[in-house]
Amino acid sequence: MARMAKRSRTVVVAALDAIERARIERIETFFDPNVENSEAEVSLSEDRARPGDWRVEYFHRAVGHVTMFAGPRAEERARDYFNALKSGGLKIIRGPRDRSGS
Repeated sequence: MARMAKRSRTVVVAALDAIERARIERIETFFDPNVENSEAEVSLSEDRARPGDWRVEYFHRAVGHVTMFAGPRAEERARDYFNALKSGGLKIIRGPRDRSGS
Protein backbone atom coordinates (compact mmCIF):
# COMPACT_ATOMS: atom_id res chain seq x y z
CA MET A 1 0.00 0.00 0.00
CA ALA A 2 2.84 2.42 0.77
CA ARG A 3 4.16 2.00 -2.76
CA MET A 4 0.81 3.10 -4.22
CA ALA A 5 0.88 6.34 -2.21
CA LYS A 6 4.23 7.30 -3.73
CA ARG A 7 3.05 7.01 -7.32
CA SER A 8 3.22 10.30 -9.12
CA ARG A 9 0.33 11.88 -10.99
CA THR A 10 2.23 11.20 -14.22
CA VAL A 11 2.34 7.46 -13.57
CA VAL A 12 -1.35 7.35 -12.72
CA VAL A 13 -2.30 9.35 -15.84
CA ALA A 14 -0.18 7.07 -18.02
CA ALA A 15 -2.21 4.07 -16.83
CA LEU A 16 -5.53 5.56 -17.99
CA ASP A 17 -7.14 5.13 -21.39
CA ALA A 18 -6.22 7.61 -24.11
CA ILE A 19 -9.41 9.71 -23.89
CA GLU A 20 -9.20 10.16 -20.12
CA ARG A 21 -5.47 10.83 -20.35
CA ALA A 22 -6.08 13.59 -22.92
CA ARG A 23 -8.82 15.12 -20.74
CA ILE A 24 -6.53 15.19 -17.68
CA GLU A 25 -3.60 16.63 -19.63
CA ARG A 26 -5.81 19.59 -20.69
CA ILE A 27 -6.68 20.57 -17.10
CA GLU A 28 -5.43 24.04 -16.21
CA THR A 29 -4.99 25.26 -12.63
CA PHE A 30 -3.84 28.21 -10.58
CA PHE A 31 -3.70 28.92 -6.87
CA ASP A 32 -5.75 31.77 -5.43
CA PRO A 33 -3.06 34.36 -4.59
CA ASN A 34 -5.18 35.75 -1.74
CA VAL A 35 -5.05 32.50 0.25
CA GLU A 36 -1.88 31.68 2.18
CA ASN A 37 0.20 28.55 1.54
CA SER A 38 -1.34 27.87 -1.89
CA GLU A 39 -4.25 26.09 -0.21
CA ALA A 40 -6.93 27.23 -2.65
CA GLU A 41 -6.86 25.83 -6.16
CA VAL A 42 -8.93 26.90 -9.16
CA SER A 43 -9.11 24.50 -12.09
CA LEU A 44 -10.59 24.35 -15.58
CA SER A 45 -11.47 20.98 -17.11
CA GLU A 46 -13.82 19.19 -19.43
CA ASP A 47 -16.47 17.30 -17.50
CA ARG A 48 -15.71 13.57 -17.24
CA ALA A 49 -19.36 12.45 -17.23
CA ARG A 50 -20.53 14.86 -19.94
CA PRO A 51 -17.90 15.38 -22.65
CA GLY A 52 -18.37 18.78 -24.23
CA ASP A 53 -19.43 20.37 -20.93
CA TRP A 54 -16.77 22.32 -19.05
CA ARG A 55 -16.29 23.14 -15.38
CA VAL A 56 -14.40 25.67 -13.32
CA GLU A 57 -13.77 24.43 -9.78
CA TYR A 58 -12.56 26.24 -6.67
CA PHE A 59 -11.40 24.17 -3.70
CA HIS A 60 -10.11 25.45 -0.38
CA ARG A 61 -9.77 22.88 2.39
CA ALA A 62 -13.12 21.07 2.61
CA VAL A 63 -15.12 23.67 0.67
CA GLY A 64 -15.62 23.55 -3.06
CA HIS A 65 -17.53 25.52 -5.66
CA VAL A 66 -18.18 24.30 -9.20
CA THR A 67 -19.43 26.37 -12.13
CA MET A 68 -20.61 24.34 -15.13
CA PHE A 69 -20.73 25.44 -18.77
CA ALA A 70 -22.80 23.57 -21.36
CA GLY A 71 -24.05 24.15 -24.86
CA PRO A 72 -22.53 26.06 -27.75
CA ARG A 73 -19.07 27.43 -27.04
CA ALA A 74 -19.01 25.87 -23.53
CA GLU A 75 -15.23 25.52 -23.59
CA GLU A 76 -14.72 29.11 -24.76
CA ARG A 77 -17.06 30.49 -22.08
CA ALA A 78 -15.45 28.37 -19.34
CA ARG A 79 -11.96 29.51 -20.40
CA ASP A 80 -13.06 33.16 -20.42
CA TYR A 81 -14.45 32.77 -16.88
CA PHE A 82 -11.33 30.90 -15.66
CA ASN A 83 -9.01 33.52 -17.19
CA ALA A 84 -11.05 36.37 -15.64
CA LEU A 85 -10.66 34.73 -12.21
CA LYS A 86 -6.96 34.12 -12.82
CA SER A 87 -6.27 37.71 -13.93
CA GLY A 88 -8.30 39.24 -11.11
CA GLY A 89 -10.87 40.64 -13.53
CA LEU A 90 -13.51 38.76 -11.55
CA LYS A 91 -13.37 38.42 -7.78
CA ILE A 92 -13.26 34.92 -6.34
CA ILE A 93 -16.08 34.62 -3.82
CA ARG A 94 -14.80 32.42 -1.01
CA GLY A 95 -17.83 32.28 1.25
CA PRO A 96 -20.69 34.19 2.90
CA ARG A 97 -18.42 36.97 4.25
CA ASP A 98 -17.27 37.87 0.74
CA ARG A 99 -20.87 38.32 -0.41
CA SER A 100 -21.65 40.85 2.28
CA GLY A 101 -18.85 43.12 1.07
CA SER A 102 -16.64 42.68 4.15
